[in-house]
Amino acid sequence: MQWDQIAAKWDQIKGSARIRWPDISEEDALATQGQREKLVALVERTYNMSKKDAETEVEDWRCRV
Repeated sequence: MQWDQIAAKWDQIKGSARIRWPDISEEDALATQGQREKLVALVERTYNMSKKDAETEVEDWRCRV
């Protein structure tokens, strides 16, 4: 799924992201509005990982949505 589709359907898709990253709160997930860069930053910050690793995680998730 492409990012414009993810952003458009974020209310339905955010649950999948929260399953993948259970430490992300509902509020934080909503705040990303399905925007890739915001989600990468959130994963990076929440899981204390490098930006590159967070980008890889998010891309892997996007391919499975």
